[in-house]
Amino acid sequence: MDSESLMLALLLQQQDLNLCERSSKGKQRAGELTDSDLAIEICRHEVQSMVTQVSDRVLAKSIARAVDTDARVIREAQLAEDQAARDRKFAISLSSNPNARAGPVASKGKKQEEFVHEVEDDLIDILKSMNLANDQSLEQAKYFIRLGSFTQAASNTTMHRLH
Repeated sequence: MDSESLMLALLLQQQDLNLCERSSKGKQRAGELTDSDLAIEICRHEVQSMVTQVSDRVLAKSIARAVDTDARVIREAQLAEDQAARDRKFAISLSSNPNARAGPVASKGKKQEEFVHEVEDDLIDILKSMNLANDQSLEQAKYFIRLGSFTQAASNTTMHRLH
């Protein structure tokens, strides 16, 4: 089930819980909490928790897509900034010594920079794999929706028995 469908199912679940709660109002002593009220409240917390989880997942996927899409552009901008900094240093050295020549980039700095980018790439791969593994949490949310429907049906049955 995709995130939009899951969010719709959760919204419908919340509406059903509200309807169930409204239909049971006034059928017990004031201030007394019935089993069905407790079941509704527990379901409401579970549904809200799932809504938050799905929303967070949608946001995380959006950020991951943006980073993945923009990584090349960001890297090119970073390289352009590095080149601009080297050019500025060279311009400053030219102002004090007109015969100055641009030197090569220090290999130690370049190797360290390559290592940092390899580590960043590895980290991105790890985070991507974690994001894919998170599809299991979507399956858990679907399970709780079905469980919530069952709990609501049980609550409705309890309410009918009370009448």
